[in-house]
Amino acid sequence: MMQTEDKTDLKNIQAKLFTEVNIAKYDQDIDFLLKVPAKVEVPEGFIPEPLLNETTATTQEQKTPVYDFLPLFDFADEEQQGNNEQVVKNYIPSPLNYAGGKYSIVDQIIRLFPENINFFYDVFSGAANIGVNVNAKVITCVDNNPYITQLLQYLQTQTYEELSLKLDYLISEYGLSNSAAHGYSAYDSNSDDGLAEYNKEPYKHLRSDFNHLLRQLRVRTHLYGQAHTSKREVNIVSAAVPSQDNLVFDEPILIRLLLLLIYGFNNIVRFNNLGDYNQPVGKRDYSIKLREKFKAFLPKIKELPITFVDNDYLQMDIAQLVQENAFLYLDPPYTLSPVVYGDNPVWNDTDEQNLFNFLVLCDQNKIRFAYSTVLQFKGTYNYKLLDWCIAHKFNINFIQPETRYSAELGRRPDRTVEVVITNYVK
Repeated sequence: MMQTEDKTDLKNIQAKLFTEVNIAKYDQDIDFLLKVPAKVEVPEGFIPEPLLNETTATTQEQKTPVYDFLPLFDFADEEQQGNNEQVVKNYIPSPLNYAGGKYSIVDQIIRLFPENINFFYDVFSGAANIGVNVNAKVITCVDNNPYITQLLQYLQTQTYEELSLKLDYLISEYGLSNSAAHGYSAYDSNSDDGLAEYNKEPYKHLRSDFNHLLRQLRVRTHLYGQAHTSKREVNIVSAAVPSQDNLVFDEPILIRLLLLLIYGFNNIVRFNNLGDYNQPVGKRDYSIKLREKFKAFLPKIKELPITFVDNDYLQMDIAQLVQENAFLYLDPPYTLSPVVYGDNPVWNDTDEQNLFNFLVLCDQNKIRFAYSTVLQFKGTYNYKLLDWCIAHKFNINFIQPETRYSAELGRRPDRTVEVVITNYVK
């Protein structure tokens, strides 16, 4: 599940930015803007610092649950509860760690999928935790967040060694922490306290450079039009095609965006109403654990028949989906737990109704789908979802809580219940 930009908001941003006064101001400041080191050319003599060996151990404190109510429905008592961490080791996590990502329950989701999938579409794909782990002949990840989609396209062109060399060089240039090489003690900190205090000023410098480069791109695009670059494509006709309305980002922007995600709070892509990236610094850095994720993820997205498409799911071609006998997995934001972009939620009742209408249309055309959502969020039931499933005879598949502690919380009145809605029986 990903945070997305509202296209109306983008138009408002452009209306504010691209006035004659502002363009004149950008022209006056062009000498300053050009001082941003746009190109990511690692000097020939640059040698990254050697990494430490990972020696970490974690313990989880057990807590006592409260069982004082009768739920509308309950989970089955299975030994599987609390064992998902062991199961998901067979899958590869995306290094882009987003809130709402499904890696911790990927096994429960994928086992609901039909066998022998030819064309698979991961809609609202976000960090692509499902798309990179599914077994299908052709995989298309569709999301209307161009930043993340184009970042994944960029990662598809990189080896781990190439990417890490560039990241380590920029980390050194900006003066960011490198716990993989020096540990936390070198920064007078520990894993619990994190590295936010040390990285606060270097991160601001990185964020400022990123925003300057982004403004330059917006101004150039406004003045001279879009310069589309070729994107990796599978040699087939796809039901999802890239949007022609989004900016096309180059490596200097994308590599800095990746660093902002790595060092930013909760790894969230968030922009203010003027179009500037404004997420604050977080506690983590390019750690050994994260490096291992990139090391596994990058070759995976190179070898898979996978394409990342930045567009809205409503632009997908239903006729092409029918012809492909496609299977869709959808993981939109949740209406009961709305994410806010700027001052506006990115998913509301109208968006949910549009999705319902789209899925009914898919069902009428015999297109199979699996739809992740919540039937209950912090004690509030989604009766609209329940009525919709009953009216169309869709199946509700309950997701077991991720850990034993989560399972205990799952019996509290303020619990959250994740489900996968399907229009088929496996």
